[in-house]
Order: sequence, then structure tokens, then C-alpha cells
Amino acid sequence: MMNIMTATKSKYSIGDLVWDKSYQAFGIITEVIESNDFKSENPGFYWGYYLRWFGELPFTNFEYEINIGRHPDKNLLLSETIPF
Repeated sequence: MMNIMTATKSKYSIGDLVWDKSYQAFGIITEVIESNDFKSENPGFYWGYYLRWFGELPFTNFEYEINIGRHPDKNLLLSETIPF
């Protein structure tokens, strides 16, 4: 029997442009992974993304799909990282 979650495809792709509202910085998705932790069966937690940000201090962080959304008008994604 096929697992339904293995048949799903991630919403976003490597190279997608992301705007972070907290840091006021642009970034791109650098890696897409299937989540293997206990949350992976919940919607929005099955796919995870590594994001590379380009601001005053460039850094990389990980976000679940549930924490990223598509801008309604522009061709970019939105994220709001907690700045700490």
C-alpha cells in the first residue's frame, strides 16, 4: 500500500525568492527536504526548506512549509522569522 504523503510534492522549489517581513531581507530557498520528525504527518510540516538570507548579516535558517506563504500580487514568497 502506497503512503499518501510520499506522493505529495513540495509547494516551493530551490531558487524561489522569499521576503522576510521581520528582518526586511530577501532570501532564496537553497534546499528542500521531507520532514522526518514527529510533526511530518501534520499539514504544513511535511516539507521543510533551508533559506539563505541576504541582508547586513547573511545567514541560513530552516522553515517548515506552514511558515511560508505566497504573496497575493507579486511573484515571491513571504516568511516572518522570529528575530532573536
